[in-house]
Amino acid sequence: NNGTLSAVVRPGDTLQGGSTLKSTADLTQNSHINNLGDVSFTAALNDGGQGVYVRAAMGPATPRVVARTGMLMPGVGIFSTSQGVGFPGPSGGAMINDLGQVMFIATLTNGDTYLLVATPNF
Repeated sequence: NNGTLSAVVRPGDTLQGGSTLKSTADLTQNSHINNLGDVSFTAALNDGGQGVYVRAAMGPATPRVVARTGMLMPGVGIFSTSQGVGFPGPSGGAMINDLGQVMFIATLTNGDTYLLVATPNF
């Protein structure tokens, strides 16, 4: 095979907002690559939080935060986890389309769970 293989993120990498990556979700539906090469993923953080991130193909190497534990999402609430029902750890999906919009499940600090589409302004 003459293809290439490269890591999107590794444990210990610094993420936007100052957190470091503990691990990515181990379910394939929690990461996605669009036709532009942008990659979205859910992550467990070394500070005990969780987040949804995007690493743009044509942008900075540091993955950009879409939502993370403690982050206020205007008009929605405060993000707690990206946990899907019945799954431990980050498992709320992170699907990115060619417009850069990311769809994911967010559980808020009040316990409500939303299916959201975020249009990051990176």
